Amino acid sequence: MGSTTQLIQGKARPHSTCGGLWSVDAALAALTLAASLGNLVRLPRLVLQYGGGSFLAVYCAATLLLGVPLALLEVGLGQLCEQGVTRVWRAVPLFTGVGVVKVLVSAMLSVYWPVFMALSLFFAVWTAKGPVPFSECRHSSGTEGYLFSRTSGEACLKKTFLKRPVEEPMWFSVTATFLFLLWTIALLCVFRGARGYRRVLAVLLVSLVAGMVALLVDSALMPGADAGLEMLLKFDWDVLLNAETWYFATVQIFFSTHIGFGNIVTGAGRFYSKSNAVWTAIALVVCSLLVGVLWVGIVFLRLGQIVQPSQLRQLVASDLPETLVLTLLYDAAARGNTDLIIAAVGFLVIVCAGFASLVPLLDTVLSAIHVESKRHWEWWKTAAVCCFIGFVLGALCMIPEWLSLIHVLDHYVVGRLALACTVTELVAFVWIYGCGPLYTDMEFVVGSKLGPLWKILWCLAPLYLLTIEAWSVVVMPWDGPPGRHDPPWQVLLGWGLYFAGWATICVTALRQVCIQVDYNICQKFLSAVKPSRNWGPADPIYRHCWMQWRDATPANKMDQTLRRRGTRDYTHSVRMATAPDPLAHFSHLSPSRGSGPFFIDSKTDLAEHVCWRKEIHDKPMH
Repeated sequence: MGSTTQLIQGKARPHSTCGGLWSVDAALAALTLAASLGNLVRLPRLVLQYGGGSFLAVYCAATLLLGVPLALLEVGLGQLCEQGVTRVWRAVPLFTGVGVVKVLVSAMLSVYWPVFMALSLFFAVWTAKGPVPFSECRHSSGTEGYLFSRTSGEACLKKTFLKRPVEEPMWFSVTATFLFLLWTIALLCVFRGARGYRRVLAVLLVSLVAGMVALLVDSALMPGADAGLEMLLKFDWDVLLNAETWYFATVQIFFSTHIGFGNIVTGAGRFYSKSNAVWTAIALVVCSLLVGVLWVGIVFLRLGQIVQPSQLRQLVASDLPETLVLTLLYDAAARGNTDLIIAAVGFLVIVCAGFASLVPLLDTVLSAIHVESKRHWEWWKTAAVCCFIGFVLGALCMIPEWLSLIHVLDHYVVGRLALACTVTELVAFVWIYGCGPLYTDMEFVVGSKLGPLWKILWCLAPLYLLTIEAWSVVVMPWDGPPGRHDPPWQVLLGWGLYFAGWATICVTALRQVCIQVDYNICQKFLSAVKPSRNWGPADPIYRHCWMQWRDATPANKMDQTLRRRGTRDYTHSVRMATAPDPLAHFSHLSPSRGSGPFFIDSKTDLAEHVCWRKEIHDKPMH
């Protein structure tokens, strides 16, 4: 049943196209999501391993061509639904399991990111305190008491944090203590919901910007920086023909931009729902790209100070590739090439970037639980339970030798499932839900016409992603990254978790077909691929405008005043009508940007109020 509110349109003055393009929340979200651990820990390692500047060029091109349309799709759907990543799939109920898998992938990522944060926090504290190298990690050679080799930083980790608990329980206890401290801080960050989230973003943004600027200036002024820059800018055309280059560059887009994890969909509905979707998507991707390239440059500038170009091959052949950036920062400090305070700043930047990644991941998981439980579970209790579970699982990840479980999740599970969910999302919304309805919804959300370029990119994106996935499966080894063979238990566990994600999608799809009220299986299936009755905005006023927008015929005569840009003012005016004297709330309003285009006509024979679509100062209220 639709809303009984009557919309009476007047000669409202046209809205400015600049209004609502940006907001403080959107700016904070774009900048803090850009400085994620995917950019700071994962991207430099892949650039080192798979071609340097050639890989970085492929990554930049793929991010701009693929990341922006995908980000726009997620931002638009999040702003339209405003209920999180699981409720978006009411548009195509058959693929409800994709939303569930996205939440699970975010949970997996939030389990092992804090492990890198704990290692970085310990390195930051100990590096600032000194001495470096640590007494357990010193080599007996040279007058400086330290011999750099490709295993120096790794050897330090293997002798300390990565020892099995049965062999050295003290180091495991230290790691668990730092891990507990980080999860406690994470709980405080998400404890108060949206209010605490905004404050955390502001603090993280200032810390990250200050730390990265300090590192960039110090790295550029150190001797040997030009050699590192030369290594980065070296271009090899043969790298462009390798399957692993395109596959890892494409997967890295999800880690760097948070596309495919449900974070953008959730954030778009909760924190920047009133910002222009197009500009928000562009800002998210461009900021992520700039921060990633900047951090890669900082790492290579440091790299030129401690290794020769001929040593790069040995450096890449690492037993602990996931910790490569941490060990490089440690090696630079241990050799005396970097001031200890600057090295500590580098580790603290990684810790702050970890929180910039962890808080949105936790918010996605908590929002999904809160919505699906119909808000029966209190937010702070759910947050406390999730953080405790995350701490326990993170500590368990430290038990196997050399971060084996983290390698399994990072290489086999998280990236591949994010890619699979994105392909399924594109197929569901572009090919099944339909480009026409999707375009209508997006224009309602954005408040302006969208060009045909977005439709072309949305239609071609799943073809590209499927091609990359098929090419990688055929060409790349199944038992680990190129040049490395993982033990059988890691291979089986990794692929088992990956196919378990697909099984979740399939089982959920089967359930959706079975619960449809129809006479035979074919009709049930057809009903499962059609939007459910409760698909769309949850807010009644917003939903009323959306339904009128979709039902408008002909399309070129749609009521432009129904665009969602005025929804906030509309809702505000309706809420004010519940006060004892509703007109008193509007008598003091001036024709400013935030006043809105609505007023309440209380002198009417209708049982419900009438909301006039007219500027308040254009016509006095009687």
